[in-house]
Amino acid sequence: MIDKIIQIGEENQFLLKEFLLANPIARINFRYFEKRNLSPYLLNNHIVTNLYYEGIVCVGYGHLDKDHDIIWLGIMVSDKHRRMGFGNFIMNDLISNKNADSIYLSVDKTNLSAINLYIKKGFKIMEEKSDIYIMRHHKSKSK
Repeated sequence: MIDKIIQIGEENQFLLKEFLLANPIARINFRYFEKRNLSPYLLNNHIVTNLYYEGIVCVGYGHLDKDHDIIWLGIMVSDKHRRMGFGNFIMNDLISNKNADSIYLSVDKTNLSAINLYIKKGFKIMEEKSDIYIMRHHKSKSK
């Protein structure tokens, strides 16, 4: 299982570039960087940007990105480590972030395994577009 989490910043963003390049299959559904250049400016908008490791092998990536008043979640599990529970771990880590009470994500309607994971984690479909769902997770406040 995950035994190391590395927070990504300007000094080590090359690790994220390497992970993205090494996983072309996973990038098919994770298109966050298609229209964005990986840069320190982009990472500055993130609440958190993490790489997740099992031993010395990077098995996943996750971020919480603040866009105006909305926090967006993005995760990607490596091509070789899908369906092994790593996405579940990454989701738990990100949705437990104390700086994010309400988290949104977009997911392709055809990505059923991801949709099922998100629903299990408490995300609800808020909007349906032609090829994606916009989903939201909201932490309940304990009294």
